[in-house]
Parts: sequence; structure tokens; C-alpha cells
Amino acid sequence: CEMDMYMRRKCQECRPECVVPEPQCALKRKEKKAQREKDK
Repeated sequence: CEMDMYMRRKCQECRPECVVPEPQCALKRKEKKAQREKDK
């Protein structure tokens, strides 16, 4: 299934492999959050 920008958990339910790289997912989320704050 496609990854949702808002509901990323949806991808976890569809693809269990996305749950393995927890640190990587968290890192990406942190970067996106920082970018959003910069845009504001």
C-alpha cells in the first residue's frame, strides 16, 4: 500500500518490514518535523 504522510502507521499494518527499522523511521520523522517548523 502507499505510505500516507499523516498516517504512517497504515504502512506498518500493510508492510511489517517497515516496523523493523524503527530508528530509521524515527529519524525520518524528526527530519520532516524540523523541515515543517522551518517552513512556518
